[in-house]
Amino acid sequence: MIRKGIDYIKSIKAHQPHVYYDGQLVEDVTEHPAFKIPVNTVAKYYDFHWEEANKDLRVYNKDVGEETSITYKVPRSKQELAQLRDGLVKIYDFYRGYFGRSPDYLNVWTAVFYAHAEDFFGKNFGSEYMENVINIYKEATKNDLYYTHAIVPPMYDRSKPPAEWDDPYIAIGVVEKRPDGVILRGQHRYLHLAHMLREYGTYQTHLGQLQVTRSTLYSYHCPQTQRTYIS
Repeated sequence: MIRKGIDYIKSIKAHQPHVYYDGQLVEDVTEHPAFKIPVNTVAKYYDFHWEEANKDLRVYNKDVGEETSITYKVPRSKQELAQLRDGLVKIYDFYRGYFGRSPDYLNVWTAVFYAHAEDFFGKNFGSEYMENVINIYKEATKNDLYYTHAIVPPMYDRSKPPAEWDDPYIAIGVVEKRPDGVILRGQHRYLHLAHMLREYGTYQTHLGQLQVTRSTLYSYHCPQTQRTYIS
């Protein structure tokens, strides 16, 4: 699936994030003067895929059996890798270098994780984590989700990786798994674009923390329900 700009805007209107700007609750981030331009820029990213001159950005993705953005495609040859490069260059030229966390950014990361679901996640952390990565990729591609990431745990003890800290839940970790989801505890301090999307993800391995314990390595995404304050 490849969304259009209006689909993205409707999804934000239907699931308004709790955003406070200058002490006031923003009723509609898609119309607020501080956020309307970046929201419309993301909408134009989706519409950009549908312009005739950019039809090469829409590709058949055999991993999910339907058309997706090229940013989700896992290249399996030099030619396909070159096609991905050319597609990303076209997207970056569209932004003129002024948008650092557009949908393509974590689309590519999601595809990279999927490509190594078995030989990295499965081999190092077990089948459960491998299946998480695969399912996240399939859900993202079939719904053309816009992810951002929660990164950087609090400043605590920089002499040790988070897995060796006294409290295992200073950085975000899974406390409990339930049939309807997971209970999280901890903090990651930076969540780019939280005010203009519905989903975010935390991937501990994204930070290179390959020595984390099994209790803190968990690939997941959450509905965007947190409060965002901008002043």
